[in-house]
Amino acid sequence: MKSFIKKLGTYGFVQYLIGFIVYVYVYFVFITCKWEKIGLDNHKKDFPGLFAFWHSRILLIPLLTKVAKMDKPLKAMVSKHRDGRLITIFLKLSGVATIDGSTNHGGMRAGFETVRHLKKKESYIGLCPDGPRGPAYELGKGTIALAKMAKVPIYSMTYAVKKHKILRTWDKFMLPLPFSKGVMIMSEPFYVNEGSDDEGLENLRVEFQKIMNDDMEKAMSLVKDL
Repeated sequence: MKSFIKKLGTYGFVQYLIGFIVYVYVYFVFITCKWEKIGLDNHKKDFPGLFAFWHSRILLIPLLTKVAKMDKPLKAMVSKHRDGRLITIFLKLSGVATIDGSTNHGGMRAGFETVRHLKKKESYIGLCPDGPRGPAYELGKGTIALAKMAKVPIYSMTYAVKKHKILRTWDKFMLPLPFSKGVMIMSEPFYVNEGSDDEGLENLRVEFQKIMNDDMEKAMSLVKDL
Protein backbone atom coordinates (compact mmCIF):
# COMPACT_ATOMS: atom_id res chain seq x y z
CA MET A 1 0.00 0.00 0.00
CA LYS A 2 2.81 2.38 0.90
CA SER A 3 4.56 1.70 -2.41
CA PHE A 4 1.32 2.36 -4.29
CA ILE A 5 0.83 5.72 -2.54
CA LYS A 6 4.46 6.60 -3.18
CA LYS A 7 4.10 5.76 -6.88
CA LEU A 8 0.83 7.70 -7.10
CA GLY A 9 2.67 10.77 -5.82
CA THR A 10 4.96 10.72 -8.86
CA TYR A 11 2.13 11.51 -11.29
CA GLY A 12 1.98 15.11 -12.44
CA PHE A 13 -1.76 15.58 -11.96
CA VAL A 14 -1.55 14.21 -8.40
CA GLN A 15 1.34 16.54 -7.59
CA TYR A 16 -0.60 19.49 -9.00
CA LEU A 17 -3.69 18.57 -6.99
CA ILE A 18 -1.66 18.34 -3.78
CA GLY A 19 0.06 21.65 -4.55
CA PHE A 20 -3.30 23.33 -5.19
CA ILE A 21 -4.79 22.00 -1.94
CA VAL A 22 -1.75 23.24 0.00
CA TYR A 23 -2.02 26.66 -1.66
CA VAL A 24 -5.72 27.02 -0.77
CA TYR A 25 -5.06 25.92 2.81
CA VAL A 26 -2.11 28.28 3.28
CA TYR A 27 -4.03 31.24 1.91
CA PHE A 28 -6.97 30.41 4.21
CA VAL A 29 -4.64 30.29 7.22
CA PHE A 30 -3.06 33.58 6.22
CA ILE A 31 -6.30 35.55 5.87
CA THR A 32 -7.84 34.16 9.07
CA CYS A 33 -4.84 34.99 11.27
CA LYS A 34 -3.89 38.33 12.83
CA TRP A 35 -0.26 39.21 12.20
CA GLU A 36 2.41 41.19 13.99
CA LYS A 37 5.10 42.29 11.55
CA ILE A 38 8.72 42.99 12.50
CA GLY A 39 11.26 44.41 10.05
CA LEU A 40 9.29 43.64 6.89
CA ASP A 41 10.56 46.83 5.24
CA ASN A 42 14.23 45.94 5.79
CA HIS A 43 14.47 44.66 2.22
CA LYS A 44 14.24 48.28 1.02
CA LYS A 45 17.61 49.08 2.60
CA ASP A 46 19.64 47.27 -0.06
CA PHE A 47 18.33 45.64 -3.26
CA PRO A 48 18.78 43.02 -4.62
CA GLY A 49 19.22 40.39 -1.93
CA LEU A 50 19.00 36.76 -0.94
CA PHE A 51 16.20 35.69 1.40
CA ALA A 52 16.92 32.66 3.54
CA PHE A 53 14.31 30.66 5.47
CA TRP A 54 14.36 27.28 7.14
CA HIS A 55 12.57 24.34 5.50
CA SER A 56 10.17 24.05 8.43
CA ARG A 57 8.91 27.59 7.79
CA ILE A 58 8.50 27.48 4.03
CA LEU A 59 4.68 27.48 3.81
CA LEU A 60 3.92 31.13 4.48
CA ILE A 61 7.05 32.71 2.96
CA PRO A 62 5.39 33.62 -0.40
CA LEU A 63 2.63 35.47 1.46
CA LEU A 64 5.12 37.05 3.85
CA THR A 65 6.90 38.61 0.86
CA LYS A 66 3.59 40.00 -0.41
CA VAL A 67 2.91 41.58 3.00
CA ALA A 68 6.39 43.13 2.81
CA LYS A 69 5.26 44.85 -0.44
CA MET A 70 8.38 43.98 -2.40
CA ASP A 71 8.45 45.96 -5.63
CA LYS A 72 10.41 43.27 -7.48
CA PRO A 73 9.42 39.64 -8.12
CA LEU A 74 10.64 36.81 -5.90
CA LYS A 75 12.25 33.74 -7.42
CA ALA A 76 13.00 30.69 -5.31
CA MET A 77 15.74 28.09 -5.61
CA VAL A 78 14.04 24.70 -5.29
CA SER A 79 15.54 21.21 -5.23
CA LYS A 80 14.78 18.68 -7.97
CA HIS A 81 13.88 16.19 -5.24
CA ARG A 82 10.29 14.87 -5.28
CA ASP A 83 9.39 17.19 -2.40
CA GLY A 84 10.87 20.02 -4.43
CA ARG A 85 8.49 19.32 -7.32
CA LEU A 86 5.51 19.69 -4.98
CA ILE A 87 6.97 22.90 -3.58
CA THR A 88 7.48 24.21 -7.13
CA ILE A 89 3.79 23.74 -7.92
CA PHE A 90 2.79 25.45 -4.67
CA LEU A 91 5.16 28.37 -5.32
CA LYS A 92 3.99 28.89 -8.88
CA LEU A 93 0.37 29.02 -7.68
CA SER A 94 1.57 31.62 -5.16
CA GLY A 95 3.09 33.71 -7.96
CA VAL A 96 6.72 32.76 -7.27
CA ALA A 97 8.96 31.63 -10.14
CA THR A 98 11.53 28.91 -9.43
CA ILE A 99 15.13 28.05 -10.21
CA ASP A 100 15.96 24.31 -10.23
CA GLY A 101 18.58 23.27 -7.73
CA SER A 102 19.57 23.93 -4.13
CA THR A 103 22.57 25.22 -2.24
CA ASN A 104 23.54 21.58 -1.55
CA HIS A 105 22.06 19.51 -4.41
CA GLY A 106 22.49 20.25 -8.12
CA GLY A 107 23.48 23.70 -7.05
CA MET A 108 26.23 24.71 -9.49
CA ARG A 109 23.96 25.59 -12.42
CA ALA A 110 21.34 27.02 -10.08
CA GLY A 111 24.06 29.05 -8.37
CA PHE A 112 25.22 30.64 -11.62
CA GLU A 113 21.58 31.32 -12.56
CA THR A 114 20.97 32.92 -9.18
CA VAL A 115 24.04 35.15 -9.43
CA ARG A 116 23.00 36.18 -12.95
CA HIS A 117 19.54 37.26 -11.75
CA LEU A 118 20.95 39.14 -8.79
CA LYS A 119 23.61 40.97 -10.80
CA LYS A 120 21.01 42.02 -13.37
CA LYS A 121 18.82 43.25 -10.48
CA GLU A 122 15.83 41.41 -11.91
CA SER A 123 14.43 39.93 -8.72
CA TYR A 124 14.89 38.87 -5.15
CA ILE A 125 15.99 35.27 -4.66
CA GLY A 126 14.66 33.04 -1.90
CA LEU A 127 16.34 29.85 -0.76
CA CYS A 128 16.00 27.20 1.89
CA PRO A 129 19.56 26.54 3.16
CA ASP A 130 18.74 23.38 5.14
CA GLY A 131 16.61 21.77 2.42
CA PRO A 132 15.69 19.40 0.97
CA ARG A 133 16.86 16.87 3.57
CA GLY A 134 18.78 18.71 6.27
CA PRO A 135 20.48 18.75 8.65
CA ALA A 136 17.68 20.93 9.99
CA TYR A 137 18.51 24.51 11.04
CA GLU A 138 22.07 24.30 9.76
CA LEU A 139 23.25 26.79 7.18
CA GLY A 140 25.20 25.30 4.28
CA LYS A 141 28.21 27.07 2.82
CA GLY A 142 26.36 27.67 -0.45
CA THR A 143 24.26 30.58 0.84
CA ILE A 144 27.28 32.58 1.99
CA ALA A 145 29.15 31.75 -1.24
CA LEU A 146 26.24 32.99 -3.37
CA ALA A 147 26.04 36.25 -1.45
CA LYS A 148 29.78 36.77 -1.92
CA MET A 149 29.69 36.05 -5.67
CA ALA A 150 26.64 38.22 -6.31
CA LYS A 151 27.80 40.96 -3.92
CA VAL A 152 24.40 41.16 -2.22
CA PRO A 153 23.17 41.01 1.38
CA ILE A 154 21.22 38.11 2.90
CA TYR A 155 17.99 38.54 4.86
CA SER A 156 16.60 36.00 7.31
CA MET A 157 12.85 35.42 7.03
CA THR A 158 10.72 33.50 9.50
CA TYR A 159 7.36 33.36 11.22
CA ALA A 160 5.45 31.63 14.00
CA VAL A 161 1.74 30.95 14.47
CA LYS A 162 0.25 30.51 17.92
CA LYS A 163 -2.01 27.62 16.92
CA HIS A 164 0.07 25.04 15.07
CA LYS A 165 1.12 21.44 14.81
CA ILE A 166 4.75 20.29 14.77
CA LEU A 167 4.96 17.36 12.36
CA ARG A 168 7.14 14.31 12.93
CA THR A 169 9.46 15.15 10.06
CA TRP A 170 13.22 15.57 9.89
CA ASP A 171 12.82 19.36 10.16
CA LYS A 172 9.99 19.38 12.75
CA PHE A 173 7.81 21.14 10.19
CA MET A 174 5.42 23.74 11.59
CA LEU A 175 1.89 23.38 10.21
CA PRO A 176 0.07 26.66 11.00
CA LEU A 177 -3.61 26.46 11.88
CA PRO A 178 -6.31 28.99 10.90
CA PHE A 179 -8.03 31.55 13.15
CA SER A 180 -4.90 32.23 15.15
CA LYS A 181 -2.28 34.94 15.69
CA GLY A 182 1.16 35.09 14.18
CA VAL A 183 4.48 36.92 14.02
CA MET A 184 6.48 37.61 10.86
CA ILE A 185 10.14 38.66 11.08
CA MET A 186 12.68 39.88 8.52
CA SER A 187 16.24 40.54 9.68
CA GLU A 188 18.49 43.48 8.88
CA PRO A 189 20.63 42.96 5.75
CA PHE A 190 23.64 40.74 6.46
CA TYR A 191 26.75 41.48 4.40
CA VAL A 192 29.47 39.10 3.25
CA ASN A 193 32.89 40.71 2.82
CA GLU A 194 34.17 40.13 -0.71
CA GLY A 195 37.69 39.64 0.61
CA SER A 196 36.79 36.97 3.14
CA ASP A 197 38.97 33.87 3.07
CA ASP A 198 37.71 30.36 3.91
CA GLU A 199 38.01 30.96 7.64
CA GLY A 200 36.22 34.30 7.35
CA LEU A 201 33.40 32.76 5.31
CA GLU A 202 32.97 30.00 7.90
CA ASN A 203 32.72 32.60 10.65
CA LEU A 204 30.08 34.46 8.64
CA ARG A 205 28.20 31.21 8.03
CA VAL A 206 28.05 30.51 11.76
CA GLU A 207 27.02 34.10 12.49
CA PHE A 208 24.15 34.15 9.99
CA GLN A 209 22.98 30.70 11.05
CA LYS A 210 22.69 32.11 14.59
CA ILE A 211 20.66 35.06 13.28
CA MET A 212 18.24 32.70 11.54
CA ASN A 213 17.81 30.51 14.61
CA ASP A 214 17.54 33.50 16.96
CA ASP A 215 14.84 35.06 14.77
CA MET A 216 12.90 31.80 14.69
CA GLU A 217 13.08 31.48 18.49
CA LYS A 218 12.11 35.16 18.86
CA ALA A 219 9.01 34.64 16.71
CA MET A 220 8.05 31.57 18.76
CA SER A 221 8.54 33.48 22.01
CA LEU A 222 6.58 36.56 20.90
CA VAL A 223 3.64 34.60 19.53
CA LYS A 224 3.02 33.00 22.93
CA ASP A 225 2.13 36.41 24.37
CA LEU A 226 -0.31 37.44 21.61
